[in-house]
Amino acid sequence: WALNLRWLWLKKTQPERPWADFLFKVHSNVKALFSASVHTTVGDGSRTLFWTDRWIHGQSISVLAPTLVSHITVGIKKSRSVQEALVNNRWVNDISGSLSAQIIIDFLVIWDLVQGFQLHPGTPDVHRWSPSASGDYSTKSAYDRFMAGSVSFEPATRIWKSWAPQGVNSSFGWLL
Repeated sequence: WALNLRWLWLKKTQPERPWADFLFKVHSNVKALFSASVHTTVGDGSRTLFWTDRWIHGQSISVLAPTLVSHITVGIKKSRSVQEALVNNRWVNDISGSLSAQIIIDFLVIWDLVQGFQLHPGTPDVHRWSPSASGDYSTKSAYDRFMAGSVSFEPATRIWKSWAPQGVNSSFGWLL
């Protein structure tokens, strides 16, 4: 899972790579850890997803307004950048379906949050991996996050660090 998470990180931070458009299956736990661990500082907004990335006050709009986001199609959630969404308030046109009181409340909250938001043309978006002090992804930090709270098994050291006398031929099992 930690290595799958690396694919998501590279796809987010280096989208110009030729393999970035490859479709691959990622477990929902991997997606959840990725979403919880990547924070974005928006520059020009071209590499940050409006609906799902954590870009506004350290939160994603999908967390701030879940009822509203449930009325956005999956394709738009996966592709609408902050830059595209803020031009002429295009994000408003992404909303489909009937409007309930909760959707209107969510809409007004997001409207207030994004109205004063300023993009910085020519400045790239910066994605930070929060488990690391440097902000760069490491497989070890992802593994540690996945294993947080797990129970250790003391006899495992005897299994993984077993002893064998020198000169044992692994093919035949005879001493040389």
